[in-house]
Amino acid sequence: MKSMKKAFALLLSLTLIVGIFSNTGVVFTAKAATTENLVTVFYKNSDWSGVPNIHYKVGSTWTEVPGVPMTKSSEQSGYKYKYVISLGSHSKATVCFNDGNGHWDSRNGQNYSVNAGTYGIKHQTVTKLTLVEPTATPEITATPEVTATPEVTVTPEVTVTPEVTATPEVTATPEITATPVDQVVELADVYLEVHRPYTAVYAHVRTNDEQGPYTFAYKVINEAGEVTTKDTIVNEKPYLEVKDVYTNIPGSYKLELTVTDANGNSAKIVKDIEVPTFTIPSIDATVDSPVCVGTKVTLHAVCKDNMIFYHPQSSFWTIKKDGKTLVNKEQMRYTWYDWTPQEAGTYKITVNAEDFYGEKASCTTTFVVTDKKNIATVYYNNNKFDQAYIHYRVGNGKWTKVPGVEMKQTSVDGYKWEYKIDLGSATSATVCFNNGQNKWDSKNGSNYVVKAGTNVVENASVKQIAFDAKGLKVEANKFYSDLTGKIVGGTAPYTVYMEWYGEGTGTAYSKFVTENDFVLERFFTQRSGNYNLKLVITDAAGRRIDTTREFTIEPMKVTSIDADKTTGVVGEPTEFSANIENSYSYYMPMSTYWTVKKDGKVVVDAERSECSDDFCWTPQEAGTYEITMYATDSTQDEVEYTFTYIVK
Repeated sequence: MKSMKKAFALLLSLTLIVGIFSNTGVVFTAKAATTENLVTVFYKNSDWSGVPNIHYKVGSTWTEVPGVPMTKSSEQSGYKYKYVISLGSHSKATVCFNDGNGHWDSRNGQNYSVNAGTYGIKHQTVTKLTLVEPTATPEITATPEVTATPEVTVTPEVTVTPEVTATPEVTATPEITATPVDQVVELADVYLEVHRPYTAVYAHVRTNDEQGPYTFAYKVINEAGEVTTKDTIVNEKPYLEVKDVYTNIPGSYKLELTVTDANGNSAKIVKDIEVPTFTIPSIDATVDSPVCVGTKVTLHAVCKDNMIFYHPQSSFWTIKKDGKTLVNKEQMRYTWYDWTPQEAGTYKITVNAEDFYGEKASCTTTFVVTDKKNIATVYYNNNKFDQAYIHYRVGNGKWTKVPGVEMKQTSVDGYKWEYKIDLGSATSATVCFNNGQNKWDSKNGSNYVVKAGTNVVENASVKQIAFDAKGLKVEANKFYSDLTGKIVGGTAPYTVYMEWYGEGTGTAYSKFVTENDFVLERFFTQRSGNYNLKLVITDAAGRRIDTTREFTIEPMKVTSIDADKTTGVVGEPTEFSANIENSYSYYMPMSTYWTVKKDGKVVVDAERSECSDDFCWTPQEAGTYEITMYATDSTQDEVEYTFTYIVK
């Protein structure tokens, strides 16, 4: 009975306590503790205007392309979008991004890997974001204003008093800031362009809190253990671009690269550099072997990993037939040689070349020359025929059997049928035509005479067309340009040889064979400037067209700078965006460098942005400012643009 009284007293006590707080408006909500395996991704890409999609894989299963739209978020400074991925029982996710229009950010095909936690991704860099998670806070519908404790006349006997934590007086939600962590500095995305005599180095610094400036130092060690060092490079932003790492001699090198931030945190990476030996893999020609006697051939030594510096490379050509030397020629400034064989046979062609540093290479090939082809190409038009047969004899030889040979329809514009006659040693052929149903076109019984080359028969006449290239033009663009034109009067197939060079660039070449009379070829023109193009077109009969074209790749330029505020306001951030034409980004992103001046004094300097032409600045005082942007693209084109901006 006594124990029942105690239990009743305890129940009464708890009822009174709950009643007191219920009357004051305090509500306690219990929340179950959960531990989900999640990764939160924050993302920004200034090159994209719309909402990005995140395409990800957990385990072995990818989302369906293009992925899932991200959610706009301002939770993390410097990032615009957010998405949360459930990892389930897995430890990581693989992610990449796209703008829904075929443009991808996949870290050059390597994608991004993130474990459980919170990460920020921008400029192809992954940053771990560590946040303080708040403890569970009771949901308070109203702040209790307790003016008096209700008078209780009878205090029940309570054997156990429940522990009730004090209800805090909540005036404002506390601001939760990121938990400070040790500074992390890591050299990431190190990319090498190996050349002679210099190798270019590009690198990003991966850091959880930018603490510029960054000091870069490097040294190069060759196979003999000799060390080459350079002066340190200081950048405000975590980015390195250097093009004078000295690697002039073929062999193995080690590059030691160190970065130190403003707080003294540092990181080092060692990269192997393999500088290949100068070789000549092959000898190319404007016309493939075999060729006809009397055909002009331009031979070209395909040099690889050679060094051309203060003066051009030289080459020495030897051509032999049946063990007898026919050509022994040194080309002091070129790696090509023009040769016109005078008799049929098999030739042995050797080239020896030497570059500026004395590295030597050679290559030997064979070339077959045949007796000259003697082809008459006949194009025929007749609107009264549904099909056409050509009945002919070569020289004074025998006629073909009636009705002759059926002509094939041609793809050459302006002509309907085509046929090729091998003249052998003759100079001409006599021809006439019929439709296969005993209707003839024989020029009223006198027939037509065709000769080697291209002949057009229509309206009872024969017209010979000279071998030529019509309408050849270059559509010039940075990185790639297009050659278009039309070949007339020739015999397919055609061999087209192109050789071009520009200001500050070496000589490049391309060769292709086509059955079509329309030329369409894309070729590499990376840098801006003036170019010269040498073009050689040879047909199956050995006839040749030599021509040149000049064209210009326009340099990068800034047309305007847009601001999200027409007039600036003190204390409010303003975002600027550059409108840039003729820029190109390939191996590395375009970079911009901004300065802000007021009354001739520099207010902001070294605000560099990689992979973006945007700039954000918060003015601290009113006035007229002079803002300058410097931009560099991956072809090393540079441009400068200055404008004034008023802040009130």
